[in-house]
Amino acid sequence: MSQDSIESRKQDLKVRLEGIQDSYRQSLGDISAEVGFNGTEWSVVDLLRHVTAVYYPNQVTSLLEEDSPDLTTPAFDLSVAWQRTTERLMGQIAEALSMTKDLSLDQLQRSGTRSGDTVVVIGVLEGWAAHFEEHLKQLQDEIRPREGLV
Repeated sequence: MSQDSIESRKQDLKVRLEGIQDSYRQSLGDISAEVGFNGTEWSVVDLLRHVTAVYYPNQVTSLLEEDSPDLTTPAFDLSVAWQRTTERLMGQIAEALSMTKDLSLDQLQRSGTRSGDTVVVIGVLEGWAAHFEEHLKQLQDEIRPREGLV
């Protein structure tokens, strides 16, 4: 590729990205956090998390840091992705359970501050459990029925 061709593509890409940036600003400017997190099916925040995934930055990094990297990714396998996701969840629950079982009473009482309030390890673990429970209830009472799963 010629330098002129790359420079032209660079300029075109710059203009394109600036347009994308402006459009996102315009499209997101009047959305409150409540609306952004509203819903369980492709909410605004779900879309933003998807768009900001590291797929493209990782490719750029590989191209810059490696000699002729192979950027081929395996075809997306829904079953593998589902398995990884559920294993990650179950692993986090197991991690919380392990910490709860293995930490000493002294460790469970270690404290710090969060937004000016005193927090202790056992309280954070309890919060983690409540987080799991909150979304389990959402899964059981909202999502499974919506998907026709009893």
